[in-house]
Amino acid sequence: MAENQKYIYYITGESLDKVKNSPFLQKVQKKGFEVIFMVDPIDEYVVQSLTEFDGIEMQSVTKEGLKLGDEDKDAEKAQEEEFKPLVTWFKKSFNNKIEKVKISNRLTSAPCILVTGQYGWSANMERIMKGATLSSGQQGMGAKKTLEINPRHPIMLSLKTKVEADGDNESLKDMANLLLDAALLQSGFSVDDIDQFATRSFRTVSTGLGIDPNAPVDEEIPDAVEEEKDEEEEDKEEEDAEKKEEDAEKKDEEKPKEEL
Repeated sequence: MAENQKYIYYITGESLDKVKNSPFLQKVQKKGFEVIFMVDPIDEYVVQSLTEFDGIEMQSVTKEGLKLGDEDKDAEKAQEEEFKPLVTWFKKSFNNKIEKVKISNRLTSAPCILVTGQYGWSANMERIMKGATLSSGQQGMGAKKTLEINPRHPIMLSLKTKVEADGDNESLKDMANLLLDAALLQSGFSVDDIDQFATRSFRTVSTGLGIDPNAPVDEEIPDAVEEEKDEEEEDKEEEDAEKKEEDAEKKDEEKPKEEL
């Protein structure tokens, strides 16, 4: 461990490749801290009861309450006050899809991420339980999610300005939900409503291209195809008729010769 590392950090996930590229690692790796990668299903059950090792507290980088040793409460309060309108707008836009929205201390290059409760399931645990036969069909199961936003990211800074100017803009709400969907996938969760996800994506692409998202789609014109087929058939019939006439004329020419 690094000399200034006060905690044992770990991350659980589906595979080594996925945890290596996780946005949860951005800040801890930037600080040079070591992180334990846990990719076996049994690891999820072990860490629930293993809170420290050799007197050092263990911390999941995917859960709430991450401590990095550089906390500044005054600066955190100032950021919370500055981004309060955006946080409130996010909560309203998501319609209770998540528990909370907070300012993040663990991101560097990602605009947002979804973390889970300190004592609840992680995204990986939710995946394991959903895949287990005994848990299939049960209701009310799942991790409690908190959206953490990066207050230094250009997307969040621009979104904050636009929300303050016109928070009721539908395209902004689409952007918010797309950010949530992206955060769900990056955090190891799944997007439940794929149709809504696709519809929002298409609307956002249309807006970016300057196209009306509700513009009607041109219908196919099968009549034109049929007309082409009819013309081809008519041409063929004409060719056949001309050929028959030519054959008939040849027969008429040959008939007198045979009689002679």
